[in-house]
Amino acid sequence: IRCSLSWALSAELAKIDKKPAQAAQDFAAAVKLSPKQLGLYMAWSAVLFEENNLAAAIACLHQGLENLPGQPELRFRLAVTLRLTDKPDDSREAIAIFRGLLREDPESVPCLINLSELLAKEGQAKEALDLAERAIRIEPGEATVCFCYANRLFENKNYRSAAIQYRFTLDKSFMKKESREGLIACLREQGRMAGAGNNLISARAAWEEILALAPADAEAKKMLEQIREKQRNTKNN
Repeated sequence: IRCSLSWALSAELAKIDKKPAQAAQDFAAAVKLSPKQLGLYMAWSAVLFEENNLAAAIACLHQGLENLPGQPELRFRLAVTLRLTDKPDDSREAIAIFRGLLREDPESVPCLINLSELLAKEGQAKEALDLAERAIRIEPGEATVCFCYANRLFENKNYRSAAIQYRFTLDKSFMKKESREGLIACLREQGRMAGAGNNLISARAAWEEILALAPADAEAKKMLEQIREKQRNTKNN
């Protein structure tokens, strides 16, 4: 009978040979022989995760926690995997896990961000923003944190502050498409509100920045023409 180490080495070779199904089988065999080895569960679940086999990865991680109760790395990976299924029951379990991990380590930025994203999807905008604010205080220059914070600010209609964060992530080329879209959405809201308040200077600045980011934006072109017309009329009068 091959020992646990041999199965693990066989799994690693299968990964190198781009045979993920074989690698998963070999890691499973290794776990049977050494059910208390954290590294085996992490490696096994990683193979399943990379193949987008979330159900099997979740089962693997649950098995790991049966043999290693309370293990924080397994709990974190389980919660992340559960979050990605977008199933209500899985989301609830993930939320409970992240809350538990944050009770143990209140400054865990990955937990803060993941829980913020989950609660935002559940419609709990205020608590989701509070978590993102905690994360940004701990790691203010981290692009992942800034992007999360920008999303929460936008959801809470703080468009000016959200735009600042989106500009930062765009400058860092982080989530470039999403950062640009987020910034444009913020500027659009700012332009509309400034226009409604007859603050033509602020409205013009917002729409001009949108055109710099998206030269074909029809609404920005239309609104800028209207603003210029109002400014010409004001000057003539």
